[in-house]
Amino acid sequence: MTKKVLFGSIILATALLAFASVALQDYLTAAFAFAAGSIWLILNMNNKETPNSLFFLFFITLAIVGSLRDIPTPIMLLAVSTTLIAWDLSQLQTRISTEEESAAKTLLEVKHFQKLAITASVGFLVALIPMFVQFQISFVIFLIITLATTLALRKSILYLRNEKKSST
Repeated sequence: MTKKVLFGSIILATALLAFASVALQDYLTAAFAFAAGSIWLILNMNNKETPNSLFFLFFITLAIVGSLRDIPTPIMLLAVSTTLIAWDLSQLQTRISTEEESAAKTLLEVKHFQKLAITASVGFLVALIPMFVQFQISFVIFLIITLATTLALRKSILYLRNEKKSST
């Protein structure tokens, strides 16, 4: 089940970034996005060791470049979200690939999917908020909000890591 969702997220991220580049008539970037996505997908399909973080950084860079070139924000946010999902699932796949099929493995996958779906959905919705709500705040207030958000995210990541360690 993990592989199907992983493959789908790689394909969707690749398609979003490649088609967005084509819309800007930047065919070279579209070709790079398509090539990188294809290589990432083929390596995962053949169960080869994959430099997942390298592909993740490449796709994030393409999304940043796309945002700077005025590709609509929701498309780039969706591309970033699907890239994050693909990277996370590729890491999960690497961890569980050596385990035999069992109820515990299936339960671990299901719990991971549930947490990932919630995290990705909330992250995408929070990222969309600035598109609809515009207000001015001082830089100090902005830094305080950013710091509080970072600390909250750090705590949630540590919680999830501790939960994974206790479930294995």
